Amino acid sequence: MDERLKLYIVSSHADKPIEEGALHSSYDVPIQAGAALTDQRTCAINDHDGFPESISDRNMRYSEGTAMWWVAKHLDTPYVGIAHYRRRLDLTEEEIAAYLDADTDIITSVPQVSEVSIEEDYRTIHHAGDWDLFLEILRTYAPEDVGFAMECFRGNTLHGSNVNIMKSALYTEYSDWAFPMADAFFRRSPLKTDLYQRRDCGFILERLSHVFVRKQIARGKRVVEAPLIHLKSVSGYMAEDIVCDRRDPEAVRRECDRLYREHRIVKAVYLLAEAREQDAMDEYLCELEEVFGVAQMESDHYSETMHEYLPEAMRSDCGTLIRTYGELRGRIREYLGARTPEAADRLREYLMQTHFSRIVTACICGLDGVPQEETDQLMRVLYA
Repeated sequence: MDERLKLYIVSSHADKPIEEGALHSSYDVPIQAGAALTDQRTCAINDHDGFPESISDRNMRYSEGTAMWWVAKHLDTPYVGIAHYRRRLDLTEEEIAAYLDADTDIITSVPQVSEVSIEEDYRTIHHAGDWDLFLEILRTYAPEDVGFAMECFRGNTLHGSNVNIMKSALYTEYSDWAFPMADAFFRRSPLKTDLYQRRDCGFILERLSHVFVRKQIARGKRVVEAPLIHLKSVSGYMAEDIVCDRRDPEAVRRECDRLYREHRIVKAVYLLAEAREQDAMDEYLCELEEVFGVAQMESDHYSETMHEYLPEAMRSDCGTLIRTYGELRGRIREYLGARTPEAADRLREYLMQTHFSRIVTACICGLDGVPQEETDQLMRVLYA
């Protein structure tokens, strides 16, 4: 075991187990986030018990940030790392040891690349008013960093996910700088009803982490970027705990609506699979199954939720999702039939309104009878 590093692996009591073959290292330290919100204890360390400064009860908004705060107050090794139970840096222990030997200051993830700037991405996917509040807080708490931060936010790459290994002194510097701003944001930004958007403080901490890493690079610190591995949860999302007659299409429809509103897309997918086994799939449920299938994006597993791609007005039930998806396919076919700039503009406009652009590739590739060269051309038109 390398005693220079503790790598805290953050999870919560509600997280699913990881498939066999998940990464482990000798310096892993599991930590339970959000322990104040449950009586369940999943590991020896959590972010609440015996910690007077705990912010564990904010976990719904801070996500892994509540554990990150605990770590900041319990540093006892030269290096400290944060990872998620499903996200790890793709590095062996030997590689990490070599970086520590070389006096590396930060090991972080390879930046995520967006088609738009960090600011535009946040305003589009999250709440634009929150971004304005964030900038106001940044100007108040870190006026000396505003210019540099705005330069970062005009870029389209983001060191996201809050997965980093740092010298403990730098981690303290980051925490002392970022958490007062996160606290101010927590107190001033309204609580979101949407469960995904409710994680707003965690999103802000990601952006602050990116600025901090970029600042260390500008200062000449030794910063290494490594790929981020997204581990799969065990395929145990079966819907056995759902009380619903799988033979009754109307009952399945009602249950899917409930699950969709609760962001439990995976449960709904398995419920539909069980309904298909019972020959209970009517036209509506078949359409719904297709829409949920589009959630299979870059990764090989279903997205937990598609709500982040949709305006709030379209999140009420599965019917609105189906209509939105159907309209998108209709505008794609309209463009393929007309090939006019006006049709392309209409399609782009709809993508901007629906936030479906991140799954449009799957949608296009799923069009029956459209040759590959047609879909390739369409992608070029959309993302020109």
